[in-house]
Amino acid sequence: MERTFRILDLCCGAGGAGVGYQRAGFEVTGVDIAPQTNCPYETYIEDVLKWDDWDYDAIHFSPPCQRWTTMNATTTASSHPDLYTPMLPVLDATGLPYVIENVPTSPLKPSLVLCGTMFDLVTKDSTKELRRHRVFETNWRIKSPARSCNHTRPPVWAAGHSPNQEYRDLYGQCPMHERQEAWGIDWMTRDELMESIPPAFTEFIGLQLIEHLRRKLETS
Repeated sequence: MERTFRILDLCCGAGGAGVGYQRAGFEVTGVDIAPQTNCPYETYIEDVLKWDDWDYDAIHFSPPCQRWTTMNATTTASSHPDLYTPMLPVLDATGLPYVIENVPTSPLKPSLVLCGTMFDLVTKDSTKELRRHRVFETNWRIKSPARSCNHTRPPVWAAGHSPNQEYRDLYGQCPMHERQEAWGIDWMTRDELMESIPPAFTEFIGLQLIEHLRRKLETS
């Protein structure tokens, strides 16, 4: 019987990343500073900067992106926390393989860049596609998808709030069901969805991470 690996999902939100790891075969435990009643796996309410239980096989970390996103022009970067900088040496000190996720304008050192179009994430009627780009920093070797980013359809909005009028005029409205279909998520509120990543991203990563962990076991 193959071993089930355990992954710690820091800043888990409502579980978009964690569900992807579950689909890959991980047992997932989440940590978030706010209660996450819609998250479909066990979570702890805790400030990740104070977390000290590293009895896991791997770590995923999705620090808040608002400090670095270009989508919200009404706030300043300084009004949002930078959790990446203080957590990076903590993650390194654990000795565990980790995955850090954020927006392309963040200070992450990308090992991988993913877009919804690489996984054919589209609405049910295939008329719109999810152009959601995220960068991933890892301390282990990871491969990119065979399929490249390819924007061919009108996009499903990936912004937390409605884009500007020019954007709406160009692409039209984007009802909630279209976002749910394209993300592959049906258990979240609108605001939770807008802050999540599609499970397809971390399922792809998780399958590689499990193979990495199995190789480590075989050589230990």
